[in-house]
Amino acid sequence: MTTTIGARIKSLREQRKLSQEEVAEKFGFNDRQTLSAIETGDRKVAADELLRATQIFGVSIDYFTDPFI
Repeated sequence: MTTTIGARIKSLREQRKLSQEEVAEKFGFNDRQTLSAIETGDRKVAADELLRATQIFGVSIDYFTDPFI
C-alpha cells in the first residue's frame, strides 16, 4: 500500500505543478530526498505524514488508502 500512497502523492504533486522541494517543505522534511523516497516506495509514510498529505493536497484520507479510487 505504501507504493500506492507514494504514487498518489507524486501524482497530486505533478498535477499541481509543484516541485519535490516545495512539497517537502510543506511536509516539514529537511530535504527533497525524503519525499523522493516516499514517492518511489523506498520509505514508508508515517501516520502523521499521511494526515499532513491530506491537508497539503486537500483530499480525503480515502484517496490515499482506498485502492479503488
